[in-house]
Amino acid sequence: AIKNIDTPLHAGMQLPPGFTATIVAEGLDGARHIAFNKQGGLYVKLSKLKGGKGIIYLKDKNGDGIFEEQMAFGDYPGTGIYIKKDYLYASSNDEVYRYKLNNKGEVIHPDEPEKIIAGLVNRNRDNSKSIVVDDRGNLYVNIGSYLNACLVDPNSKQAPNPCPLLDSVGGIWQFKTDKMNQQYKDGVHYATGFKNVVGLDWNSKTNSLFVMQHNRDQLHNLYPEYFTAEQSNLVPAETMYEVHKGADGGWPYVYYDQYQHKKILSPEYGGDG
Repeated sequence: AIKNIDTPLHAGMQLPPGFTATIVAEGLDGARHIAFNKQGGLYVKLSKLKGGKGIIYLKDKNGDGIFEEQMAFGDYPGTGIYIKKDYLYASSNDEVYRYKLNNKGEVIHPDEPEKIIAGLVNRNRDNSKSIVVDDRGNLYVNIGSYLNACLVDPNSKQAPNPCPLLDSVGGIWQFKTDKMNQQYKDGVHYATGFKNVVGLDWNSKTNSLFVMQHNRDQLHNLYPEYFTAEQSNLVPAETMYEVHKGADGGWPYVYYDQYQHKKILSPEYGGDG
């Protein structure tokens, strides 16, 4: 649902004073990220296919705030979708594509995307490839870790140091928007130590990347001697960062405890909370 101050509806939600909401489209199960074009059309990326398609384009034909027209394309599920200049960028769980837009902000050849990145790690857990584009032709993509805290040996509660996963997951990679079929070797390992970043955006005023990390879990399940179930539900914090090239968020070695207001050594590396 989208804020609409002209239509005083709540759309079944509890909202703070001064906010209203209107249902503008329904039936889009698995909707993840969205992107508006300049004409007010809305692109929605689906994490599961609807009628064999993973991108829905919604169009308001009469200006009433309701999207009456839908077009579906893209035969892959995923999370990321972003518009920059004349291109729509969209990601599957292991690839990134781009589509040329016309002067109406609509995809010209929906069945002929250009594949700009391929071969990213996808192990079916925390595998969303969230994307954003800066003002200099660089595309940033999250590659989350499929393991909770680098426990590569399922029979051990000790994790290797250094963590061998960090060469391909648990961070942000930077690629070019105009180069086709890039792989890891073509990209820049822009930032590391982030378990999984689903939300990210580029701030053109600060010329920097902002990310929202989904941190590790299972503290109580793995270490009941240190953490109660309630503590495990509340920490680690889901933290926001301003990220510059070379940044390290600390995963899997440390996590941020919002109650102690400090970074805590992970139990896999000798910490006890």
